[in-house]
Amino acid sequence: MGIRKIGWTLLTLVMLFILSAPLLAAPFPRSLDEIPLYPGATRDEEAERDYLEYSVYYTDDLIFREVRMYNVGVIINDVAKFYLDYLQPELAWPRKEPESLKPGESMGPVYELYFYKHVIFEKQYEYDTLIQDGKWIRTAFETRPQWEEDEWLSNMGFEWWEKNEDGDLITYSIGLEDAGYDWKKQIDYGSTILQLETTVFRGDAMWLDGWKDDWDDDWDDDWDGDSKWDGDLSWDVEDPIDLVIPTEKSLGIPFYPGMVFNMDFSQGMSMEDYHYYVFFSHDSPKHVADFYERQLGKKALATDGDYLFALRGSLPIPSDGLSIQSNKFFTGLPQTMITIQKQVDD
Repeated sequence: MGIRKIGWTLLTLVMLFILSAPLLAAPFPRSLDEIPLYPGATRDEEAERDYLEYSVYYTDDLIFREVRMYNVGVIINDVAKFYLDYLQPELAWPRKEPESLKPGESMGPVYELYFYKHVIFEKQYEYDTLIQDGKWIRTAFETRPQWEEDEWLSNMGFEWWEKNEDGDLITYSIGLEDAGYDWKKQIDYGSTILQLETTVFRGDAMWLDGWKDDWDDDWDDDWDGDSKWDGDLSWDVEDPIDLVIPTEKSLGIPFYPGMVFNMDFSQGMSMEDYHYYVFFSHDSPKHVADFYERQLGKKALATDGDYLFALRGSLPIPSDGLSIQSNKFFTGLPQTMITIQKQVDD
């Protein structure tokens, strides 16, 4: 499934996974009611119903979820500055797994931002038919404020986490999306979509808590030494691949808001000629794929609810690729697994 060209077994990946220590954070809002609304924001209940319909969590571990969506009649820059001033977040995604928090601990807030790709300023044709007037879009954007030099903000996401006394993982998020434009009608909407969301995932579902108890020493008679396993979760891997924490620049694509990098899985899957960077997200595979279709300007190859993009080379086996798939193996981890494949050039 996906773009992995690996010989590692699922068991090897599980054994490689080691939960990291958490980052502690300052106090932050602990309910949607505590998050201030940008002045003039109006509730959009129809958008909430549509969002909940297609962003489904395929897990029994979700015990609570609330989403509120609003329309704000100002440019995204103004709304972004409002929440940056309020939250004072760190520009990063967490290098520790939120699932590794202990009861009473918290992490964040953090934020990430995304810019429009400059490809939107090019005229695009389908044979002889104009399908995007990049010249008009460029003219419209020149009246907008720039976030950075020659860069226009498209999305910004904020996220923070805590574990309650029962060990349940609570995630809070604020999402901002520019409402965009209609080049055919020559309308630049100059407004923002605001989304507030909180989820609670059952703490007793963490796969690591029960995995040692379920271990069967006799499950594989062909594995030399499995009966001598002493409960140590470390795994002696011959010549593991050394990876560094990836960035958008090093991987060449924007990061999906709130996705969390997993170093242990990434090193376990990587080989000398291909490196794999594994992330997890609480959003559905379709929601993540929709984001990348907008950012990359291309459609994904969809198969049974999984999605594949060629970043370099061509499908079905690209040199560099992006795989988005349901997490069907690791109980207690977020529902979507995002894997970026990079071929190691000689």
